[in-house]
Amino acid sequence: MLLTPFQDIPPDEPESFDDFKFNLQLNHDRIAQKMFAANLIYKTYPLIDSQRHNKDWQQNLQQELSSIFALLGINGLPDFSSTDLEEPGDFQDFMQQLVFVESRLNAILQIY
Repeated sequence: MLLTPFQDIPPDEPESFDDFKFNLQLNHDRIAQKMFAANLIYKTYPLIDSQRHNKDWQQNLQQELSSIFALLGINGLPDFSSTDLEEPGDFQDFMQQLVFVESRLNAILQIY
């Protein structure tokens, strides 16, 4: 799933972030299907049902991605759990890094 169009959404558009979370959830559902089929099992979290400034959402995202990276034996996961999404510059960095990570996982798992 291509999340690239979302990497530059403005931090002051919550509807755009909600659209991103919906697509992020779809992408993580595809990742889980692919990994579970290969018997690579991890705990999944709902990534669509929380507010943007919810630290639990960021922590859940971090935990799920950490599990995926560990099972795939890859390194280089940024820390998404401590980013201040209230700061416009931090928000933009968060989005660009997350889209990169998701694209990397899709390439590794051959999800198109």
